[in-house]
Amino acid sequence: MLEKLLLWLAVFLLVLVVSVSHWEIAWAMVLITASAALALGELYSQYKADKEYRRDLEAALLIGRY
Repeated sequence: MLEKLLLWLAVFLLVLVVSVSHWEIAWAMVLITASAALALGELYSQYKADKEYRRDLEAALLIGRY
């Protein structure tokens, strides 16, 4: 799922940079979109880690998740 999202994001950025005539705006949008993609990736990895720790209560207690 995350791979598809990143692929769509890359296509969007490519179309944006090619189609926009004002390069400053294009690069600002690229940076904003890349930051959002990194934030989403971090949230997704945290979600997966929390989901894994719910299955293994002993490990969660050892590292202080609960």
